[in-house]
Amino acid sequence: MTDIATLIARLEAATAGSRELDSAISRAVGDVTAIELCTDHGRIVGCPAFTASIDAALALVPEGKDWTVRSCAVMAEVDIGEDEWISVNAATPALALCIAALRVRIQAAQERSDGPGRHDHQQVPWCNLVHGFVDLLR
Repeated sequence: MTDIATLIARLEAATAGSRELDSAISRAVGDVTAIELCTDHGRIVGCPAFTASIDAALALVPEGKDWTVRSCAVMAEVDIGEDEWISVNAATPALALCIAALRVRIQAAQERSDGPGRHDHQQVPWCNLVHGFVDLLR
């Protein structure tokens, strides 16, 4: 399983989109079957260009969520409900949208995991992230 926090940190540090990041995102969201490694040309093919294309990055935004991209500030925002947004600045609009969408997915998974029978997540800061991401991959 891809460590989503590490992936988000890599996306935040990126200065441009890359096929390696696209591959890592595909793995993180559970789309491993769409990835192939083309050894003849040394490039990754078969997964969307999430980090280079706003259209591809939109596929990461959970269904029913509003979003916006602002190129003047290289910022993306995704609605998380009740007039709250996750806002992200990044090197490109596509990278910003990828980061915001992944953060929304983590938050949604955390909310699903906060059901009965779970231990106190306040005592284990990364626990929500782990439980939520595992639930997201199911």
